Amino acid sequence: MARYCNIDEVWAESSTFGSITANEVLEQMIVNDGQKHRGYRKNIFNAQLKITGIAASAHSEAQTVVQFEYAKGILKDG
Repeated sequence: MARYCNIDEVWAESSTFGSITANEVLEQMIVNDGQKHRGYRKNIFNAQLKITGIAASAHSEAQTVVQFEYAKGILKDG
């Protein structure tokens, strides 16, 4: 994110692999099965994170990757 903007204090990121549809991506993020700390779920429901950027691409091993970048805000000088 630093390459494109200056963020306001709080930020987070999440990556999902192998999902094909948007519903599968969101299910993977919200259910967060197999993750002890449920980080994806905490990020997606964090009230401080008001801005989200999303990118999707092919992945050499998992077929697909979807990357979420979250931020509290973007600073005016950014």
